[in-house]
Amino acid sequence: MAGLKSAAVKKRIKGWKQDCNQLIFELDQASKTDSDVQLSDEIVLALRRTMVMKMKYAKKRVWRVGIVCAASRMASRMLESYQPYIKFKTSPLAHLLTQQRTHPAIPVFRAFLQLLMPKFMAWMIVGHGRAYRGRNKREKKKEKREKHMEERREKKKDMREKKRKLKILIAGGGIGGLVLALAAKHRGFQVQVFEKDSSSVRGEGKGRGPIQLVSSALAVLEAIDEDVVKQIMEAGCETGNRINGYADGVSGEWFTKFDLSSSAVSRGLPITQVICRMELLDILVNAVGSDILRNKSKVVDFIQDPNKVTVILEDGQRYDGDVLVGADGIWSKVRSKLFGTREAKYSNYTCYSGLTKVVPAYVNSVGYRIFLGTNQYFGAVEVGHGNMQWLAFHKQPPMSTDPPEGKKKRLLEVFGKWCQEVVALIQETPESMILRRDIYDRDMIYSWGTGRVALLGDAAHPLQPNLGIGGCMAIEDSYQLIDELDQVSSTGSNAQRTDAIVLALRRYATKRMRRVGIVHAATRMAPEMLAMYRPCIEFKFGPLAHLSTLKIMHPAFPMARAFLQFCMPEFMTWIITGHG
Repeated sequence: MAGLKSAAVKKRIKGWKQDCNQLIFELDQASKTDSDVQLSDEIVLALRRTMVMKMKYAKKRVWRVGIVCAASRMASRMLESYQPYIKFKTSPLAHLLTQQRTHPAIPVFRAFLQLLMPKFMAWMIVGHGRAYRGRNKREKKKEKREKHMEERREKKKDMREKKRKLKILIAGGGIGGLVLALAAKHRGFQVQVFEKDSSSVRGEGKGRGPIQLVSSALAVLEAIDEDVVKQIMEAGCETGNRINGYADGVSGEWFTKFDLSSSAVSRGLPITQVICRMELLDILVNAVGSDILRNKSKVVDFIQDPNKVTVILEDGQRYDGDVLVGADGIWSKVRSKLFGTREAKYSNYTCYSGLTKVVPAYVNSVGYRIFLGTNQYFGAVEVGHGNMQWLAFHKQPPMSTDPPEGKKKRLLEVFGKWCQEVVALIQETPESMILRRDIYDRDMIYSWGTGRVALLGDAAHPLQPNLGIGGCMAIEDSYQLIDELDQVSSTGSNAQRTDAIVLALRRYATKRMRRVGIVHAATRMAPEMLAMYRPCIEFKFGPLAHLSTLKIMHPAFPMARAFLQFCMPEFMTWIITGHG
């Protein structure tokens, strides 16, 4: 009995050890978070997961253990009433006590045990083993089902390859055009990209500063080509897991903060990255291939007929295809041909951009911080390799000239009284690394193509760069467009095929219109809000002019902060996870 008790104790201790190990594992996973708030949430979740596993364990064991417990109790009671012989304790049959007469219930009891006991013992010694065998059977069925599904996928892939895929012509080798070409290449389409000057694209990228790839855009790229995303992760810098938000330009104090990581992680999306635009273009060009990208090939015109579309290059060469996509930016020739030439709208802001090797001490904790001021704002972000890239926006007339001393002199005049974080970045940037451009956009249009021709990215919806998501919208456009074109059947007559292409292009525009329209409106609203940015009351004239030095907070300032603190996180969550 002592040996049995010690074995039971050992078994119970073993169970406790397993429970402790599971709890330690869950708590170890929870401790990997940085935030104290997230840490407390993760600890609660770890305890819940441990209890859930215990509940699953109990549910699986309670039926079998219950039967065994009932059987052990029944056995003890049966043994208490076990009487193999009839007992005659009282007269007149007491003299029969010396005779061994079998109790009439014994044969029935023996038959009962002979029938049921072997089956019960078989269930005892192999019952749990059957559960494992049943599990193995389920695993085999699952493997068989997965193999069958894989065969079906391969069959469908072979059928798609046998079909004649569309030939897609793309005007423009920027981010949108290259992502579309990459997606088309992986889907088996014939594709050709025409770029007027790839070196100018890279030069323009240098002037336009870094590009922010939010979670939704990274998820799209991951669905298209995982190797490209890996290269982006290596070349860029993860900023979504840091503090992001808006701060006052003069004081440097945070105005509002928002979280770019929690909503992405909860949905299984990559965390927001920032990468130098030139490096991103290099990665995409290498992935697409030189056989698809044609440099020094400017599309100036196109001709549609019922069966095809023909692009005409500046040098007179012509190329035929099934679909033409205009991804040639805000000054798109394809857009002008479709809807006529219209002037772009000046945003009233000029953008200066700079690249410097000076890395601030706060770089590991702060991601994207926008410093706000009246009619001007300044943003800086790490782009990897020890580089900081910044953008300075100032309201001024178009085509304004800088002083003879250079752009840095002009920027220090405009931002010289701002906080040290801003002034230091401008001062430490060489004059040769500061570039400027006027910011333009266009009104939103609600038709992105005609017939076999469609627009994409800035050619369809040019966005001001104040939210830093213009490139992300172009990436999302590319995935939606190729997804719709992939549904075009290769069977049927030319007329049916043409109708299918036209419908696919219309579906693409319809599905993207609402999201892009909201973003377009937000990018236009931001400069208007900056024009009203007044953190302190200004007493310029009259008897209260002497109060200007007191820095009295504007009464509308707390309300504006509360509004942004409530709305901005929700809006950014929608931005970074919407399409993903």
